Amino acid sequence: MRLPRPPRDTVSAGPLRRPVASPAVGAQSHIRRAIAAAGEARAHAGLAAETPAGDVLTVVEDRLGLPVLFAPIEPLAGAHLRRAGGSLIVVSSVDAAVRRRFTIAHELGHDRLHDRPLQLDGAYQLVDLSDPIESCANHFAAHFLAPDAALERFLDEQPSREPTLELIARAANRFAISALAACIRLKVLGALGDHPERIERLERESRDGTHLRCFERLGLDDLDDRCARIGSGELRVPPAAAASMLTAYAEGALDGAALTAAIGAEPAALEAALGSAATSSRATA
Repeated sequence: MRLPRPPRDTVSAGPLRRPVASPAVGAQSHIRRAIAAAGEARAHAGLAAETPAGDVLTVVEDRLGLPVLFAPIEPLAGAHLRRAGGSLIVVSSVDAAVRRRFTIAHELGHDRLHDRPLQLDGAYQLVDLSDPIESCANHFAAHFLAPDAALERFLDEQPSREPTLELIARAANRFAISALAACIRLKVLGALGDHPERIERLERESRDGTHLRCFERLGLDDLDDRCARIGSGELRVPPAAAASMLTAYAEGALDGAALTAAIGAEPAALEAALGSAATSSRATA
């Protein structure tokens, strides 16, 4: 079954695309573990607790030693491949930069928290809080990109803490994430207050593009980092991944069955995520 493709743009595309249920109480320990792991990864990368992650691609590749491949792999948003020689993150180059950054952090979460040989993530995996594994990776990503201490510092620097769409836009710009991701992080931190109607309106305006007016009025531009400079649909292969099975797949040299057989996974798992049409097009290319 093909995963539905969410709309994309240069600012509003982000990790959250539909309302999600709160995690069960029994999952809280897993979430705490994910948040702690995000803090440990940031420390390993030399990131101060009160600062944004910055150029995430450089942080993950150069400081944490995890190569990142960009390819037009839709309907997937990203993937994590664990092999004997090391791990590899794959990110859709069709997605906007804010989505790419979250996907990198999400797949880094899988690398730090889980031991699956192959993890395939579509758009819905990046919003899923019902699956403990995906929920952990999402919480890891959120706290890796915008930890509580950094958000508190950001709020202290603002002329007003009034929960407005402008505050959300400024937070999204500071942490180079989507407006909706910033809205959710501020809500979880308690910075949006406790009025359900207002929070619902802010979430809706962060999702439907209304926030773009704030970006334009405030003169806010997305971070000009390595993620943003990779062209839409571009294949960007890091040297460390040049000979990997997934690189060959991204270049069309392997079909889904050959890739999954090479790493010991079930072809059906790949086909379920990519969709039979995508898999067939690879095989016949």
